[in-house]
Amino acid sequence: MNTFPHPEDPEAVALARVVAREDDASDWDLLHAIAARDDGVWRRLALALHDDARLRAALRPVLAAADEVALPAAPARLPSRKARLAAAGAVAAAALACAALCLLPERRAANPTDPAEHHELPRIVLQARPAPGGRGTEVVWLRRTLERAVVDRVFELGTDEYGEPRPRPVDAARFAGPVRF
Repeated sequence: MNTFPHPEDPEAVALARVVAREDDASDWDLLHAIAARDDGVWRRLALALHDDARLRAALRPVLAAADEVALPAAPARLPSRKARLAAAGAVAAAALACAALCLLPERRAANPTDPAEHHELPRIVLQARPAPGGRGTEVVWLRRTLERAVVDRVFELGTDEYGEPRPRPVDAARFAGPVRF
């Protein structure tokens, strides 16, 4: 079972298990017990199932296209343990960055010129070439922005037992002390 709902919220756990098609009789017993005092649980379940169906429908063409891509043959020799650990670390960092970008709410600084909340880092020039028509130079650069926000929860992107991507909460204790990204 994936553990992305807060484990102390039994309703959220039961709803998540039903939506993920991992439910059993105990989940339904819990939902019936909750519905005895709050019939809004059925609406919340319907909305969650509706969202799940829309997400699956939206991903279907992308996943079908991905299924058509032929994977390269496995190497004759597996990479060393050190190389696998380095790659796993890079993947974990990328997943954490994706989760932070995709799952945290967008926050705009109250005053974009306030240096305490919004910093633009130096631009990185990616490409420079003569402009079409011979006048000037076409420059492509990467504009980076550093922002700071206080959030209630942090998630990382993990996988469930089916290999499907699932967000899961990250314990704030992992960030005790200065953490650099």
